[in-house]
Amino acid sequence: MRIGRIILGALATIGGLTIVLAIAGVIALSAMLSALPEPEPLPKRFALVISLDGNLRESAQGNPIDRILLEPGKPTLLDLIRAIDTAATDDRVGGVMLDLSGARLGYAQAQELAAAVGRLRGAGKPVHSFVESLDGPRALALFALASTAETIWLQPSGILDIRGVSLEVPFFRDALDEFGITPDFRTRHEYKSTFVSLTEKTLPAGIRDNYKRMVDSLFSQSVSDIAGQRQLPVQAILTLVDQAPLLASEAIDNRLVDRLGYRDEVEDVVAGKNSIVSIAAYLEDLNSSDIDDEAEPPAEIAVVAVVGALVRNGSGGLPGDRIASAREIADTIREVREIGKARALILRVDSPGGSYVASDVLLRELRLTRKAGIPIVVSMGDTAASGGYFIALAGDHVLAQRGTITGSIGVAGGKVAAGRLLTRFGIGGERVSAGANAGMFSPAEPFNLRQSKRLDAMLDFIYADFTRQVGKARRLSPTDLDKVARGRIWSGADAVDAGLVDVLGGYHEATVLARESSGIAPTRGIRLVPYPKPRPTLEMLRDLADESDLLGARDGLTVLARLLVYLQPIAHIIGSTGNWDAASWDAKLLGGPIGFKVR
Repeated sequence: MRIGRIILGALATIGGLTIVLAIAGVIALSAMLSALPEPEPLPKRFALVISLDGNLRESAQGNPIDRILLEPGKPTLLDLIRAIDTAATDDRVGGVMLDLSGARLGYAQAQELAAAVGRLRGAGKPVHSFVESLDGPRALALFALASTAETIWLQPSGILDIRGVSLEVPFFRDALDEFGITPDFRTRHEYKSTFVSLTEKTLPAGIRDNYKRMVDSLFSQSVSDIAGQRQLPVQAILTLVDQAPLLASEAIDNRLVDRLGYRDEVEDVVAGKNSIVSIAAYLEDLNSSDIDDEAEPPAEIAVVAVVGALVRNGSGGLPGDRIASAREIADTIREVREIGKARALILRVDSPGGSYVASDVLLRELRLTRKAGIPIVVSMGDTAASGGYFIALAGDHVLAQRGTITGSIGVAGGKVAAGRLLTRFGIGGERVSAGANAGMFSPAEPFNLRQSKRLDAMLDFIYADFTRQVGKARRLSPTDLDKVARGRIWSGADAVDAGLVDVLGGYHEATVLARESSGIAPTRGIRLVPYPKPRPTLEMLRDLADESDLLGARDGLTVLARLLVYLQPIAHIIGSTGNWDAASWDAKLLGGPIGFKVR
């Protein structure tokens, strides 16, 4: 116990000092950057280099620590789409190089960028793609994107690791039983896979069939895209996929790659005698020159992004967290409605779901906005499942990419009971309570019969409400609805056939529909305006430096220390699933398979 207190205090102290030093450092860096001279104008002729590194953000909002310390100035998907579409008509841009060496794109994101590159090439701009080595869990999706370019370059030492689509589900049930942990979860219904890693030892037949359909859909999409772009038979691509990983020489011999070379060689070919301009510099130039010089200013279409797991209120305090706070997003939607400048709203969704209450808050706010005369177009990103699909029901139009994971119309809830494990570690406890179900969500013991009935009643209510709302919004009969619900997940392509999505597409198509829905004249310009408006870095730093925030960070580290000292085995096993919420009855509208990999 003494060691635990020492560790707790040390972590709290170190954490607080780290935050203070980090904030001080960024303030100093911001001051230095603000003193730098304005960037020089771009040359009259240049080659645009788009280098994608790591994950591609859907929104500039989110965790302030990420935005300030980890991803300052990193473009969003909307930024890239805007830049590529502008470059198509920009006489200064002589050619484009797409460097995917460090990219970690989702399947739907890759398809959206591929469509933008297709529009760029259609405008007569040459595009060359380059990868040092194409490997990792999303290599197949990235290669489909690379294939949209005029030529594909691969570094001679690289490989083409296009082995297909793999979905892996770990099972912890035996380990949990051995540790003395009882997973007590319920789902509605047999295809809902949220807690299958904890409750089962093998995949139930329904979930396996559902996953297989998803894998087959994504795999066939990528193979078809590659075959079409590379002008090769589908069977030839299938054969090469089964032979992968391919060496660079094998890739070029089989016409999957056009040339072998290094990054500087590709830049020389793309640029010729012209200069090289990065995507960051190009976006900065677009932002600085974005002045209304037309007789009629462009019509505004608001863009609100819902990214990450839906919670009722919270900002995701740890770096890398993807949390969508219903309270903050609802305030943003209300701001769009009350300011009244936007002619339409594009709701961008990339969420696996979360709290039923949080989802309902957003659905209500969106319906009020639609009732106020602002059309809503829902554009789905990589994932719009369960609660993420629930909020899409407010849309006048619902769009998805072919590779979007959507649906998962179902609900899951419960807890883990770790009483036996706590006893094993000498941790005891007593509960003094009033009310038969006061300790219902205590992690010390499973649900009793009375509590089980209450949990089942809540899950039944949520599922009935979810399906009722889907049936009404999508005009599905109870029979047809049952065929697409019960927790099933769908690719975007299959979701259109199932009646859950209206049309395939991304921002480009969503903008067209927003224009039509709001009656904006075909000749009038349009500006997509992300909400909420970006806050200055120094303003965010002041908020982070506020004493209450530092105390909150210290309290968070305190909780973390206790978990590490006393419940490390539970954190190691349960925490890896990302689905443990033993302290709240707030049932989860969660979707999406566990361990999904696209290769």
